[in-house]
Amino acid sequence: MKKAAFALMLALCLVALAFAQRAWSPAPASDEQLAATLRDTRTAAERGDAIALYNRGSMSGNGRGVVRDHKVADQGVANAIAETRVALVIGNGAYQNVPRLPNPPNDANAVAAALKRSGFDTIAVTDLDERGMEDAAIRFARAARTADVALFYFSGHALQFNGVNYLAPVDMKLADEADLRRMIRVDEIVADLQQAKNLRILVLDSCRDNPFAEQLRQSIGTTRALSIRRGLAKMDAPQGMIMVYATQAGQTAEDGTGHYSPYTAAFLKHIEEQEEIGTIFREISENVYETTKHTQLPELSLSIIGRFYLRGKRSTDADVSTGPAPVFAGPYAELGL
Repeated sequence: MKKAAFALMLALCLVALAFAQRAWSPAPASDEQLAATLRDTRTAAERGDAIALYNRGSMSGNGRGVVRDHKVADQGVANAIAETRVALVIGNGAYQNVPRLPNPPNDANAVAAALKRSGFDTIAVTDLDERGMEDAAIRFARAARTADVALFYFSGHALQFNGVNYLAPVDMKLADEADLRRMIRVDEIVADLQQAKNLRILVLDSCRDNPFAEQLRQSIGTTRALSIRRGLAKMDAPQGMIMVYATQAGQTAEDGTGHYSPYTAAFLKHIEEQEEIGTIFREISENVYETTKHTQLPELSLSIIGRFYLRGKRSTDADVSTGPAPVFAGPYAELGL
């Protein structure tokens, strides 16, 4: 009887101890707490140590400390949490005064989903009128001010006039050149992108054969129509920026017969790879060139220092022994970017 009572008391003590340990254990942290912890690190080495602790479930504490019972999926996702990445993705296809484009809304929705998986806080919008385009551009400009990485992606109609590129809202109608003020100037988007601290990316899948250009050409007469050329005007990427057109400057691109345009299809195929960002965009260009049977070669301008990885560096035997790789390798690595 005494043995039974003793065993019962011992069991009750063990249960009480288990409940006490559970009550005193820190609760799993949110992604926001993890992001705050990683932002506090000042160097790539410190970030690597913090992520190693996180992966082992050994990082704990109150406030900015975290505890997790699973591992970070990859280095790129961890760094995406630590960084501020913002994107504006626009797909305009339901044009009211010219034939519609079927693919841009599909392009925008798929690109936005891929960017969200890579840690971007994404503004994804489709079929915007003039007011909608202005509002989206303003939201993006504000978001880019505090961003580490900023990306702008546009699928739809655009044109060039006097060497300036313009993006068309769906309610656009060009009576004369004064109506160009109703469009979004690409150089203003570039200025917004340049607010981001580390990397800026501009992608324009908008070099389609454009009926707006013909409207403007007819309205201003044959002499001044020389200011209107096919496709988009060439722009040089400012330092720290990647600038992409779906085809070469001054040329037109295909909207495609599939669910996505040829450029967006290639973008979706490669953008989530664990490769350096310049390599990814070169692979996208090569894919477009091959799938269009050498009729469409994207215009790609890169002006970046160091190497940047959206999804982390591909693991090798050397990486396993040295720990996680920083997002940037090269001149910016000491900044822990």
